[in-house]
Amino acid sequence: MPTTTTVRRPSRSSSGGGSRDSEFGTPRSGRKKRDEKDFERQTVAMRISPERKKWDEATSGITSVHGRPFSPDRRYGEQDIVLHKKLGLGIVLEVAEDGASMSVIFRDGTEELELTPQS
Repeated sequence: MPTTTTVRRPSRSSSGGGSRDSEFGTPRSGRKKRDEKDFERQTVAMRISPERKKWDEATSGITSVHGRPFSPDRRYGEQDIVLHKKLGLGIVLEVAEDGASMSVIFRDGTEELELTPQS
C-alpha cells in the first residue's frame, strides 16, 4: 500500500505586515500601492492621442445599434456609422470620389477600407 506524505507550508501570520519578504524584511515588489495605481491611470489618460480624442468625441452617445455591418459592396457617406468585424465601431470620415475606398476612424486609429466601385 503506497504511503502519502503531507507537506506543511508555513502559514502567513498577520503580524509583521504580512506582505514582506521573510528573508529581507522588505515589501514585495510585485504589489503596487493604491496611490501608484491611481497615478498610472491619470498618466495614461493624459497620453491619449489626439486621434483617439477625436474618436471619443465622434462616438459619444453612439452605440453599435446605430451602425450597420461593413460590406465592401455597400455605398457609404461621410459620418456613416460602420461595424467592422475586426476593427469594431467606426465613423466614415471621407469617401473617395470614385467610390473605391473610404477613410474610417476606429478606436485604434484611422483605416483606409477598400470598396467595390458602384457602376
